[in-house]
Amino acid sequence: MMKVFRLFSYLVLAAMVVSTAFLSSCGDDEPSPAPTVTLSLGAQSAYSLTDGKVEGDIGADITFNIEIDAPGGFQSMTITELQGTTEVGSEEFETEQATYSHTITDLDYATPFVVKVQVTDAEGQSGSTSAVISVTQTNLNKLLAFSWQFTSQIWSSDEEVGGDGSENIKDCEEDNVYTFFADGSVQYNFGASTGTNECEGSPNGCEGSCAGDGNTEYLTWTYSEAETEGENDVLTVTRKDTNTEQTTDLVYEILEFGDTQFVGRIDYDLSALFGFEFILTLDETWVAVSKEEKVTTQ
Repeated sequence: MMKVFRLFSYLVLAAMVVSTAFLSSCGDDEPSPAPTVTLSLGAQSAYSLTDGKVEGDIGADITFNIEIDAPGGFQSMTITELQGTTEVGSEEFETEQATYSHTITDLDYATPFVVKVQVTDAEGQSGSTSAVISVTQTNLNKLLAFSWQFTSQIWSSDEEVGGDGSENIKDCEEDNVYTFFADGSVQYNFGASTGTNECEGSPNGCEGSCAGDGNTEYLTWTYSEAETEGENDVLTVTRKDTNTEQTTDLVYEILEFGDTQFVGRIDYDLSALFGFEFILTLDETWVAVSKEEKVTTQ
């Protein structure tokens, strides 16, 4: 009887060993956890990433740190760029990439930029994450996001500066366009109308008033936001007379900055023209238009 019991015990033990080996073998066949990808901004970044979103200024560089955990072994990485929902670029890498950078552009103002990072492991599993980059909604960024077409120039309605509110813009000025760039340069397109022939007989006396179009080179610009309540933002544009090489600053006191236009009060010093002190105070309206791309590199 004892021999039978011992034989039974041996059989049970053997069965347990076989079962354990079988379960261990099955465990080895189970897939590894899928890879994970994490994006973060460095401690030195001027911006923050919250819930997968980061806001910044046009011209700013946003650099993400890419952290990958692929227990199944890294195989490839794909970085896809989208403008809103439209894919604008994609690249596959066979080595892990530690960082990704994007320079915020004017296109990101109306349609946020999206970067998606996907990692595939050696077992064919994939994991991904994405981040949305948008533009901080400030007047400065709005100025950079569009070009601005000249549509009105009126005498200030403020009697204290000698204004009566009458329109002063000339026909040949209504196709003039400013384009501001993040590097501080500015482009001024005078348009096709120069006032030499197009405005002959114009009721507003435009003939010849824009004959100097093209003799002025626009150099730089700055935008200063008001520091205290009650003050206005100030836009300063520096230009040069190509005949005399003399530079002057056009200083716009921003009276209004809406979604599609800004109104700036500007003092034109015409003392040299008239031979005595003469300051012409005007309120100019500039309307947002699609940004001009006449300059390919800024």
